[in-house]
Amino acid sequence: MPARTVRPARRAFAGAVALALALTALAGCGSAGDTSAAEPAADQPAAAVTAEPSKVVTVSVQDGKVVPEPTTVTVKTGDVVRIDATSDQEDTVHVHGIDAELSLDPDVPGQLTFVAKPSGSYEVETHESGLLLFRLDVTD
Repeated sequence: MPARTVRPARRAFAGAVALALALTALAGCGSAGDTSAAEPAADQPAAAVTAEPSKVVTVSVQDGKVVPEPTTVTVKTGDVVRIDATSDQEDTVHVHGIDAELSLDPDVPGQLTFVAKPSGSYEVETHESGLLLFRLDVTD
């Protein structure tokens, strides 16, 4: 009986599936104190938002401190929110429970715009420095 040949395309597909599963398992984030809604699936990225924001939040991280001090920002479900962020070190801003993330380079302002939904309370934090920037309450 001749040896079975595994085709390169099938091998590549199997490798891609294994990689996707591994990345999905590693992609979760959060902390023990995070009570926000569950994160959307990795295969459901946020759509690009082009509408004018109804709420703009400006925040910066300097010397390990958040300016202004963390507070709660309240918006309505469906509002367009823009975060204007700056950090003195490389970091990532992430809105837990809403598929929204922004990479920051040191001292380079960045903007993150997203639609606030679903309703709930979400932590907006930095990943590398682990700082709470503010809490976002999305109401009906």
